Amino acid sequence: MSVSTYWDVKYVFKKSDPELVRKGFEVANLKPGELVVELGCGDAQNLIIAAKEFGARGIGIEINPQRVAEALSNIHEAGVEDKVEIIHGNFMDAEDLIAKADLVYCYLTPQVNELVKPMLEKYPLRVLSLTFSFSGWTPTAIIDGKMYYYDRREEVAETETKIVREKNLIEKILESL
Repeated sequence: MSVSTYWDVKYVFKKSDPELVRKGFEVANLKPGELVVELGCGDAQNLIIAAKEFGARGIGIEINPQRVAEALSNIHEAGVEDKVEIIHGNFMDAEDLIAKADLVYCYLTPQVNELVKPMLEKYPLRVLSLTFSFSGWTPTAIIDGKMYYYDRREEVAETETKIVREKNLIEKILESL
């Protein structure tokens, strides 16, 4: 494990257990061609698993330049440059990527989970979170007591439908005035 500081934020890199990641992807029913976005991708091992073993595409966002270099080297060595991309940057600036994701993978602290939660709640996607759950969300599954899987597709769709119904009701009320 290594600890660094970027933009006054303590950054800790700790590898995910590859077997647990595989189980998480299986539970999430990751399919070929789906997009996995990893927030803080470290050495890209999880995205490589998604690409090689599940046929998924992956985009990792990593703030540490040393990890970016390691990730790019690992992607090249694994031969998945056509499926996996690494972006050197802050994942708090990556809402446009999150919006396109089918699955978001994260291994973040509880405090950072709370920071990214508002972005994740906007989109109908699946989320895998290693070690730490998201407060207020009910996991669809808990894998080996260590990984939380959330399928938010129906929940977001229900919320969007409710908003449309409320908007239509408001419009009808305004028309009748």
